[in-house]
Amino acid sequence: MGVTNLLKGKEVDLELQTCERDSSIEECVQQMNDKRIGALVVVDKEGFLDGIITERDILKKCVSGKNSRDNMVVADVMTAKDKMVTTQKGKTINDVMALMTKNKVRHIPVVEDGKPTAMISIVDVVKSLLDHALSENSSLKNYIMGAPD
Repeated sequence: MGVTNLLKGKEVDLELQTCERDSSIEECVQQMNDKRIGALVVVDKEGFLDGIITERDILKKCVSGKNSRDNMVVADVMTAKDKMVTTQKGKTINDVMALMTKNKVRHIPVVEDGKPTAMISIVDVVKSLLDHALSENSSLKNYIMGAPD
């Protein structure tokens, strides 16, 4: 299965959630909580990828006791685009899993022509694999039992 098919299986109303580098950490935390997500894609004014901000980024930089999030902005906390992992629609789920595992990340933006179009989370990957396994299981049971497809 590929990234394109995985994205088709995501909830229709789940649009890509973004913020800008000058957004406050407070705004980002609120947006993540409201949408029940763990990461936001950081974009510039023209919508091009600028980075990513995740729950982990916020925890590491803001909650460690060394920094107060009151005056912090996304640029203080985010992972810049040159240090992050992205994927494209033509990749497979196995490619995405390998990227997530190798880089120890749970969210990977899908990027086309420098602009993010979607976000794939580890939950999306697990759901896709589970759906595939259940479908395959059903097909094999039907085959063994002699039932038509």
